[in-house]
Amino acid sequence: MTSRNVLFPLGILILAIMACNFPIANPQIDNAYLARDFEGKQPTRIFEQDEGIFGIVELNDSPIESNIRAVWIASDVDETATNFQINETEITTSGGIIHFELFNEQLWPKGRYQLNIYLNGELERILEFDVQ
Repeated sequence: MTSRNVLFPLGILILAIMACNFPIANPQIDNAYLARDFEGKQPTRIFEQDEGIFGIVELNDSPIESNIRAVWIASDVDETATNFQINETEITTSGGIIHFELFNEQLWPKGRYQLNIYLNGELERILEFDVQ
């Protein structure tokens, strides 16, 4: 048997092993939604004025860390400037489920809001919701 006949199958085997062992290099948001609870078991896009609001982001596992930024906006809300930024939170992670939360000591004004989710500086998702 020649060395070429041995090296070719060995090379194919090494490539197959390498392909199976490397995780996805590009971080991606697999899912993002709003909920009434921290665990995300009560998803909704309509909230009451006295509720806390939770944003849940599912980020795929990646060998590199990613920056996730959540920006809460009052889009069209009674007695508030249009597109007023309420809050901003930023974390660094390599994947998993990320929880963002927004609370108000007073009642939320009625209207339309949104949660803008950025992945490594790029706007990836806009989650609109209403307070009634």
